[in-house]
Amino acid sequence: MVRKIDDLGRIVVPKEIRENLGWEMSDSIEIFVGEDAVLLKKYRKGCFICGNVTDDSVNIKHINLCDACIRKLKESNGGA
Repeated sequence: MVRKIDDLGRIVVPKEIRENLGWEMSDSIEIFVGEDAVLLKKYRKGCFICGNVTDDSVNIKHINLCDACIRKLKESNGGA
């Protein structure tokens, strides 16, 4: 597929590609730039401590923490 860049520098990602990737209208997309390429990836916020991106992360006061780091924090705090 070929798409043109509009006057504002935008490119439309075709509907069939968005559907295939499971991208929704309000999703955030990360943009990575290589030497002669651009990679678009659905943004998923990682754990604040270890950086891992998992489906089991919990958001506590705008900080994402994975289950493993929550367990380690509890252990280091005497299980409290």
